[in-house]
Amino acid sequence: MTVTATYNLAYNAAILARENIGCALTYDKLVNTGPDSPLCFRPLAGVPSPNMFVVWRRNQLFSRPARLLLDELKNKFA
Repeated sequence: MTVTATYNLAYNAAILARENIGCALTYDKLVNTGPDSPLCFRPLAGVPSPNMFVVWRRNQLFSRPARLLLDELKNKFA
């Protein structure tokens, strides 16, 4: 395998893939792969999905919207 480029923004990788420079490995629904897009999403089979984490400092003071989001995440994944 030849690595042509690396990226940290899926949108930038999508531009490279759209220009036929290569393929982009990313999560689904981060770039437009709808009927009007030349890109498509193909899931990898047999690859375990990585664990994702939400991290914050202890005793962090949050704005009201941030607190609501954190409470919603705690309720959803508790």
